[in-house]
Amino acid sequence: MRAILTLIILVIFSKLAYGNNVKSVVPRNDIPPDAGEASDDSFDLKLQPQLTVDDNTLKPAITLFTRSNSLFTRTYKGQDTPFFDNYFLFQFTANSGIKVSDFENPTDSTDQIISEYVADGGNIEFDLSYRVAYNDWDFSLGGFYSLLSTDAISTEQGASDIIDVDAEVYGLSLFASYSFNKVILFSEFRTFDTSDDGQNADFTKILDDGDATEFGVSFPLSILSQNDGAENDRDGFYLTLSRTKHSEVDKAIFRVTVQKRFDF
Repeated sequence: MRAILTLIILVIFSKLAYGNNVKSVVPRNDIPPDAGEASDDSFDLKLQPQLTVDDNTLKPAITLFTRSNSLFTRTYKGQDTPFFDNYFLFQFTANSGIKVSDFENPTDSTDQIISEYVADGGNIEFDLSYRVAYNDWDFSLGGFYSLLSTDAISTEQGASDIIDVDAEVYGLSLFASYSFNKVILFSEFRTFDTSDDGQNADFTKILDDGDATEFGVSFPLSILSQNDGAENDRDGFYLTLSRTKHSEVDKAIFRVTVQKRFDF
């Protein structure tokens, strides 16, 4: 019940925010078909590398994503901006993983692993969602599946304890966005279910008992330069600032990410 209430609150709050977990900066097609031509607005495969800094750590990642055709006829406002669109979005992400090299307190280290996981995702992650674009709003509801493998070693003298997490994590995600003047506000809500091989029951229990929220802002770096007339800023470099927190862990993660997408 708590998760349902939180989800409803997030939907209401999304009038001020956006969410796509930083992986893809709104992969939508903003160009209508020419007069008399059939609409084929599906996307080829796109590649999006990114560099993230959080907790004084540089974390590279790469995302592949594509989208389906619109599920039914699109409508436009003006000449080149969709008034309403809807499609399925698929993403695959591989990142540098989560590494907590040492610890003195096993509980604190487990909390750190969870905080980094909900911010960065697993070593690999799959996302499939249904997305609706309406004017400057984007809404999405879908599921994700990720694999996480990491460990940490105790630094206490005479100790040989090891925290070993080897888990499959899956769940539901809800996100929404609002863009204005090329800036995108975002928020995301995620639930978790974890299958663990039993090596770290604390990680499984804490992660599954809560949920995670992310809030942030993305903007094209072109707005900081004189190149303000780029044909499509969403193909350029984006800078994203975000905050992610798990409901059962005190530590929040603040991240700075630079990313750019490429067409195949």
